[in-house]
Amino acid sequence: MNNKIVSMQNVSIELEQGPILQNIDWDIKRGEHWAVLGGNGAGKTTLFRVLAGAVWPDDDKSREFYFDGIKTNSPIGAQERVYIVSPEQQDVFLKMGWIVSGEEAVLAGKDNTPFLYRLADESEYVEARELMASLGMENLAKRSIVAMSRGEGRKILIARALIARAEIIILDEFLEGIDQQSRAQLMEAVDAAAARGVTIVCSAHRDEELPSCINRTLYLADGKIDHCENGRGEGVACFIDPAQKRTPPAVNRIEAGKILFKLCDSSVVFLGNTVLHNVDWEMSGGQNWAVLGNNGAGKSTLLRLLYGDAAAYAAEEQMERLPEKGDSIRSVRGRMGMVSASLQASFGEAVGKPILIIDLVLSGFFASVGLFDQITDELREKAYEWLRFFGIEDLAERNTMQLSYGQLRKAFIARALVSGPDVLLLDEPLAGVDAASRKEIFDLLESLAAAGVAMVYVTHHKEELIPSISHVLEITDGRVSYRGEKEEYFASQDATMK
Repeated sequence: MNNKIVSMQNVSIELEQGPILQNIDWDIKRGEHWAVLGGNGAGKTTLFRVLAGAVWPDDDKSREFYFDGIKTNSPIGAQERVYIVSPEQQDVFLKMGWIVSGEEAVLAGKDNTPFLYRLADESEYVEARELMASLGMENLAKRSIVAMSRGEGRKILIARALIARAEIIILDEFLEGIDQQSRAQLMEAVDAAAARGVTIVCSAHRDEELPSCINRTLYLADGKIDHCENGRGEGVACFIDPAQKRTPPAVNRIEAGKILFKLCDSSVVFLGNTVLHNVDWEMSGGQNWAVLGNNGAGKSTLLRLLYGDAAAYAAEEQMERLPEKGDSIRSVRGRMGMVSASLQASFGEAVGKPILIIDLVLSGFFASVGLFDQITDELREKAYEWLRFFGIEDLAERNTMQLSYGQLRKAFIARALVSGPDVLLLDEPLAGVDAASRKEIFDLLESLAAAGVAMVYVTHHKEELIPSISHVLEITDGRVSYRGEKEEYFASQDATMK
């Protein structure tokens, strides 16, 4: 009996920038659940798209599907039976900007379409709401997907795949940006789907984010299969030479005690919903803040507010900045550097085409998406200084499509720093990057903080907080639930756990 679902024999893909996948031999059989591991740029996402029928290999006969016991090279059946959960899929909703509720987005998973293009009956809506409730997502049923946090949107995508009764669910770093409580709920739901006979194929940069159902592991490197093994593998070890410690260029070091910003009774309203309620918070030179909270708490909105991307409505709205005081929130973007996965994902789309890495970094001088100003030799040299600090100077003339995810994250941090901002805003700066890049970026951020760069740092992983973080702001349901020193915060958390 043939237990194969998909068979790849010598699958290769070569694009203009070079080979992406080379000579892939991989069979997936019923009862197998695969982890595909490798560093940024290894080819995992492209391999997943080949598996889902979204990308054709160079030889269209090198990939075979076995649905309903019938062998075919056509990807049409795969596109109906294989579901991908990925950051790229999530960006489709954001780019379209349609006002679609969470339950409608989940229900559209039955048709494997981005949106619900038909009239669904009440029993289907009940099914969607019950599934969402089982995943702790009932509060998202009526919310617009464009108003959700990145973590909340990721949960919607997972629910879409689960309601569809897919034969294969591909989870491409599906727990990145998900809070701890939701990670446990989603992991349980994925394992339950595997128990029902759904084949799970996933990638992760953290071993603890692999579902327990995983029983086979494929290691990918530079677009080639390194090796396969039975059981649940561990991430590919790769280390940065500690002797490569780098000194950052001159930074804008703010005098200790000087106010960097002050929010007074500030709220944010989006699509009729209050996302942040009456926030009082100030930051001074010499401080580095972590912003913590569950998905949907308002963390990313708070950073967007500081960056000037979110409208604030308040009884007494105020932001004090250096050197001026009383600036409006919309006028301060030039003094804030922003790094986020959503900015990284949407940047190329906004420009309309891939841009050179040196131009990406130079755009940080103007807080612009693309370059519209004359570039002096002085500005260009400053940009190269930051590229050298992040170890990507040799990539300056490549475009954004030719870098790995981790390399691109370093370029975006360089972009945020090049203008010498008062504050560096970091929204999950280590999300989506492999273990080696995570360690390298962690060390570089700590060296920046030691040099005097003031940071506001959002994360769901407390082990990713650099040692120089001095204070914590915790957000719960859009309200400040803690504001104070880091040691006191974690001491109170430890006491609560006991």
